[in-house]
Amino acid sequence: MFRDRFAKRLKELRNEKGLSQEELAKNIQSSTNAVGMYETAKRMPREEILERIKGFFGCSYDYLFGFSDDPNPEADKTLTVFEFEPSNDSPLIPTKRHVLFQKGDLAIHLGAHLSRYMYPFYLMDDVIIFSSVDNIRGNITALMHDNQLYIGKVSKQVDVYDVAFLNPSLKKMRIPEQGTKIIGMMVGMVRLMEL
Repeated sequence: MFRDRFAKRLKELRNEKGLSQEELAKNIQSSTNAVGMYETAKRMPREEILERIKGFFGCSYDYLFGFSDDPNPEADKTLTVFEFEPSNDSPLIPTKRHVLFQKGDLAIHLGAHLSRYMYPFYLMDDVIIFSSVDNIRGNITALMHDNQLYIGKVSKQVDVYDVAFLNPSLKKMRIPEQGTKIIGMMVGMVRLMEL
């Protein structure tokens, strides 16, 4: 199965660069026939050829084998910082600020409203980085329900989400599953500082 994913990904990468099989073969020091066999999943390249393919395209093995859609997960990504404004129709508003982070796909500035859930561990000026997820694993997760954003340790019950906030002075909440969107699981934090 991974052989098929590799074949498909290799062909996609080659086509994105506008290369023929012959041109790719020259760049990775292989034969045109071999590249054709790699792209049809009839053969897998040797380890040294795999290393050349990875280096030539500047991507990870996970990307080459179709285990990740991120070609270079170790590289910092520029994420737009979003502010939370519950009175807006779209409560997550992009700002002109950006942060660099390796993981995640959404950066939310806590501000006064959201920092109450995370205090004393995270402060108003902190930006929390979230990664999209389909399920809840008891990690710190952001949920959106009725234009309200909740951040805490989330567990899924029958028809509801239990949210335990990091702030010990806040009580656990039960949020109905219907109408609730999982925003993402927390993967990191950036502290914004004025110098």
